[in-house]
Amino acid sequence: LANNAIVLIDRIDLERRKKETTSDWEAVIVASVRRLRPIVMSTVTTIFGLTPLIIFHDVLFYGMAAAISTGLAVGTILTLGLVPVLYIFFMGIKPPEQNGRNSSREGE
Repeated sequence: LANNAIVLIDRIDLERRKKETTSDWEAVIVASVRRLRPIVMSTVTTIFGLTPLIIFHDVLFYGMAAAISTGLAVGTILTLGLVPVLYIFFMGIKPPEQNGRNSSREGE
């Protein structure tokens, strides 16, 4: 989980340095979407690897497998949801102004 968070933050920094993204806000979104699939795939494969121990109630490893798979699932959701939010908060990134929405009401 720590590795996923580090790689996600690194990807956000790389996207912020690129000229393709129009704002830092967009860079955070693009980086989060690009890292979503690899993070989810690695989590799912690890959980699938532990499922036989959980399903067949292995005497020695059932508790450990259940704790690892549950913690990994919850931690991945927190990593994908909380890391970008905390990055935006700590770096002081503001959302872009949405002028297009209010302009349609001005003519009424």
